[in-house]
Amino acid sequence: MIRSSAPAHRPGRQPSRRCGDPPPARLRQGIEEFNRGQFFEQHETLELEWIEEADPVRYLYQGILQVGVGFEHLRRGNAYWRGGSGGGGSATSSRFAAAAWASMWTA
Repeated sequence: MIRSSAPAHRPGRQPSRRCGDPPPARLRQGIEEFNRGQFFEQHETLELEWIEEADPVRYLYQGILQVGVGFEHLRRGNAYWRGGSGGGGSATSSRFAAAAWASMWTA
């Protein structure tokens, strides 16, 4: 995994100013790949968006990509995978309000 120069904030501790914005093209592409079951590809796509994003919405992107990675591991028979730092996608993405999810998924 590529390490970014991550912002000093932590997931869920600062609200995102970007949640009301239209989703970026790579986010839409990653969600489409996820929905087609292309979990490896969605990881590659969303990782680029996550690395380049400085706003706390980056943790939403990270959470989505981690959920997809979890599905890929299950597909490969690795049911014990817990994610890079042990938290996994649901722990990361659950820190965002339902409104943030709705605006990203329905736009």
